[in-house]
Amino acid sequence: MLRRLAALCLLTVAGACSHGYSAASSSTYGPAPTRIVATRGGQLPPGTVFTVKLDRPAKAMRVGDTVSGRVSEELLSFDGQVLLPRGAAVKGRVVAVAPGSTTIAFDSITMAGVRQPLAMRVVVQPRTTDVLVRLPQPIESLASLSYRRYY
Repeated sequence: MLRRLAALCLLTVAGACSHGYSAASSSTYGPAPTRIVATRGGQLPPGTVFTVKLDRPAKAMRVGDTVSGRVSEELLSFDGQVLLPRGAAVKGRVVAVAPGSTTIAFDSITMAGVRQPLAMRVVVQPRTTDVLVRLPQPIESLASLSYRRYY
């Protein structure tokens, strides 16, 4: 019985691989292009996680340098509305540099022409350009900003 189960598992994996599926997750190769998140009253809630692509590696940064990046994944609501668009601009400043790490304080995010304040610090490794960030406070979603702009 155990041999039959093992053979069945082996055939399933072999069949999946022959159809182009891989055992590796897509997150191995970078962030997914879109993700679905829950909102609260048109806002992205604290704790929302997304990836920012920095304009240059952290090893080229010095204390006091301005830092800019772009959101590299799109966040959608359950009904398909864009909450955080890919390419939204994130700005900040380098606040500390230590051997092996750089601390960046992001202070704003701009989407749909509207700049919103952020109060968020991230520690980045020297060769890193992709930074995983977690919102410390709620921000207006693109869907909410677009609604307010037209109504």
